[in-house]
Amino acid sequence: MWFVKIQGADPQTGDKIDEYNCAMSWQPILMVENSGQLRGVAVSVQSLRNETIKRQDVALGLVANAKVIRN
Repeated sequence: MWFVKIQGADPQTGDKIDEYNCAMSWQPILMVENSGQLRGVAVSVQSLRNETIKRQDVALGLVANAKVIRN
């Protein structure tokens, strides 16, 4: 149960990994990988936020112009 096989790439060096080892010895590598994935998600969320704000500003501008034209 504590002896697991990991396949993939080392997040620090990029070297391919395909080996069995104790689950506890994989923990530092997996934590680094998890941190990298979380940074990627944070960047994506920030990008989505910025795009949403831009489009919301455009929509609010259109609504404001429509009110001016109607009055």
